Amino acid sequence: MFSSGSNPRYLPTGHLVYGAEGRLWAVRFDASRLEVNGTPALVLTSVLTKDSGAVNVAISNNGSLGYVSGTGAIAERSELVLVDRQRRVTPVAQTEATGRYIHPGFAPDGRRVAVSVRQGPGAFEDSGADLWVLDLDRRTRNRLTFAQSNLLPIWSPDGSRIAFARGFAGRLDILSVAADGSSEPQALLVGGGAYPASWSGDGRTIAYAEQNDLWMLSLDGGPTSSLFLRTPFNESAPRFSPDGRWVAYTSDKTGQSEVYVRPFRDPGTEEIVSAGGGREPVWAHNGSELYFRSGSQMLAARIETFRAVSRLA
Repeated sequence: MFSSGSNPRYLPTGHLVYGAEGRLWAVRFDASRLEVNGTPALVLTSVLTKDSGAVNVAISNNGSLGYVSGTGAIAERSELVLVDRQRRVTPVAQTEATGRYIHPGFAPDGRRVAVSVRQGPGAFEDSGADLWVLDLDRRTRNRLTFAQSNLLPIWSPDGSRIAFARGFAGRLDILSVAADGSSEPQALLVGGGAYPASWSGDGRTIAYAEQNDLWMLSLDGGPTSSLFLRTPFNESAPRFSPDGRWVAYTSDKTGQSEVYVRPFRDPGTEEIVSAGGGREPVWAHNGSELYFRSGSQMLAARIETFRAVSRLA
């Protein structure tokens, strides 16, 4: 009848739908006899699939179908690489922590990388992830967490600790852990939906986003939060400059996501950095440039003008 298929779903209409080679098929199925009746019929010709062959579809009890269109497969595993200004790509030595590498971040010394790794059959979904530290010189690895979903690692300015989010969308706590794994994680902010983004150069403040607003978590005398920026629009990814004077972030106030910079101590003024789209800003360690993503490109803006943008990749 058919030689291969994956991700089968039974419908109240008496049909069995399944994926094969990036397409969605349906065939009549007698649930009482567990028998296929008839010939499979093609339903959709272009459904994005994962490496496992599972098609990205959802079907309700009334027969309504939702799907992700596209061709090819979504990789359930990824490779961590380094890219220089000449666009040369160098793979980071693979570790036993195979899976999807997400949210990598360099330590201040540039020799270590903290990264979240999703593993197992659900590596593509928002499932469990753990934090690892990879030593690029020694080619060693160290696992820091062993439970729940641990995301968005950011380094303290002295490289001794890593702050991160634990939980899922809508319920993300901020914790910190020793970068060498010598202690258990400690809670800094509990009960919110916080997305930590950067740690100030003096080690006293963590910038984070929550419910489309930007916040600052002061670590002086016990963690306390204060609002940094709230507008009718969506702001995210607040990143301190190395000298702590500026905060870069993204906002969709123009109708699309763009990168902005405003002073940390005077958040009432701002400068737009990107033109034609921008997100995920990251400062150069010497503070001379601001990197950001625009579509599939990585761009850089010199901080002297915030306007001289050059293509990196």
